[in-house]
Amino acid sequence: MMEEPQNNAESPRDPESRPAESRPPESRPDDAPSSEAAPETPALAEQPPTAPAAPPVSGCGGAGKKKAKPDESFKETLISIIMSFAMVFIFTRFVVASYVIPTGSMAPTLMGAHMRFWSADTGAEWPVNFWHFGMRGGQQVPLPVQGDSRRPDTGPVAVSDPYTDMQIPPGEQRDIPLRAGDRILVLKHIYALREPRRWEVAVFKYPGFAKENYIKRIVGLPNEDILLIDGDIFTRPVVDGSSEDQAWSVRRKPARIQRDLWYTIYSSEHRPAREEIGGRRWQDRWIGAGLEADGPRYRADDASPARLRWNPQIRLINDWVSYNNMPRVDPNSSFPISDLRLRAGVAPDSAGLSLQFIISARMFIFEGAIEDGRAVVRMRSDTAGPESEWVELDSADIGDLPAGRVTDIEFWHVDQSLQLWIGGELVASGTYDWTPEERLARALRPRADSGAIHDPNMYMRTGVEMRFSGSPVTLHRVGLDRDLYYQPAMMSMDGGPRRVPGWGTDPDEPFRLGPDQFFMLGDNSPASGDSRAWRTVDPWVANQVDDTPGVVHRELIMGKAFFVFWPSFHKGLAPIWVPDFGRMRMIR
Repeated sequence: MMEEPQNNAESPRDPESRPAESRPPESRPDDAPSSEAAPETPALAEQPPTAPAAPPVSGCGGAGKKKAKPDESFKETLISIIMSFAMVFIFTRFVVASYVIPTGSMAPTLMGAHMRFWSADTGAEWPVNFWHFGMRGGQQVPLPVQGDSRRPDTGPVAVSDPYTDMQIPPGEQRDIPLRAGDRILVLKHIYALREPRRWEVAVFKYPGFAKENYIKRIVGLPNEDILLIDGDIFTRPVVDGSSEDQAWSVRRKPARIQRDLWYTIYSSEHRPAREEIGGRRWQDRWIGAGLEADGPRYRADDASPARLRWNPQIRLINDWVSYNNMPRVDPNSSFPISDLRLRAGVAPDSAGLSLQFIISARMFIFEGAIEDGRAVVRMRSDTAGPESEWVELDSADIGDLPAGRVTDIEFWHVDQSLQLWIGGELVASGTYDWTPEERLARALRPRADSGAIHDPNMYMRTGVEMRFSGSPVTLHRVGLDRDLYYQPAMMSMDGGPRRVPGWGTDPDEPFRLGPDQFFMLGDNSPASGDSRAWRTVDPWVANQVDDTPGVVHRELIMGKAFFVFWPSFHKGLAPIWVPDFGRMRMIR
């Protein structure tokens, strides 16, 4: 028999574990599935399969052939239908299941119910979480039409283009239809064949209310201590119940996963077509010296030294998520971020171009450079002045960049590693291994104590620039992207006003994972209820599986999410709502 969709109507006795639909919006955990977020399907419930059409019956025509008897044709058709249903049943029961994403806790990797905005001035399109609720069946549900920022229940809301900060005209913020969440495919029993792996996206039973299904990214594995420091994951092994003699390691994401997780802060192809919008003059994110903006490009007409420097007065480099552009999320809660990708399509007029992509963060200068036909990644202390020596992590001979042709250059500073990519190929890379204590000492402002880890204002700001010399050059697609940043969340103590550090966010108290226990986090860290904040455990889970708060036991993991097969709906020019097939994608 096929699995029934999850029934979220029943509430546990513990008020902290009630289904999300019965809570007011300001107290509703972001991850609690909502059967109304996607009206046509229960939240994160398995979707009923559709049997494929029966194959045509053969032997019903043709010259010189005896026609099949009606009862034989009916028998063959019936057998085909039964076999089709049997195959679909076996496949969906034992191999793959489908689910719908109800909320934005994994955005922008996976979309929950949301609105989608578009700017005619920049050509950019982006999703924003829903704002407004109504009542249906005695429960609060998202309204099918969103976007009216004048509603008194939430106050005014200004929707801005995330790449330019130019505000969308108020008339274009009204009557925005609610889009359903992504539909995903999940490999149901893959973890019966192998162990769950770090960075995989998994579907599991929520330990706080086992009748609800959640989806998160696996970041902590069994038998290890875990800390969230300056947005990165640090772990150390637990051996025979102790970890005191074990070294901490930062956990780096594989390149194939990292590429899908870069979040664009700005890219020059979204430069506004008009210099003034709504009476407000557009201000470039980059300050040029020897490089002049030419539409979406930047141009240096001679071989003299030229540079582009990020302007922090216009846009801070932080972990703000445009998906959270709504009244319930405080934009001032964003943390400075230094895990960045600096990129550009570089077209020199002649051979001999030298370039340096520079990220200044954590009291160090990190650099990816191409000089004299050689690619190099290096770092040096920023506190000892310009005379401090470079530490070269890696280099390679690559020759000159080809003249008159665009070459894509990327410099990554991520997870305590430096990587220089040219034309999509990794040519130089190196790592530096700081402990959590060393990382905090360099990430926080001088004289800040470890308790300042939860205050965004106590972190050092990041600087970014590009330098060029040796040839006239044109730059295309100049962009700055950031990595996931796992915020050091605070959580309420027993539902009262007292707040304490979330699990894994106190550097003095690492969070320990025992056998078969996993630590799960959402990609939309500022708006995700996850292992950092789970303090209650469902009585059934506590008695039958595991009573440890903040963890997901292996027995609760239902499978690995691997494909978005039915992206959020859109209408466009079609007379009916259709899936956004252009966003079908693998989940990494």
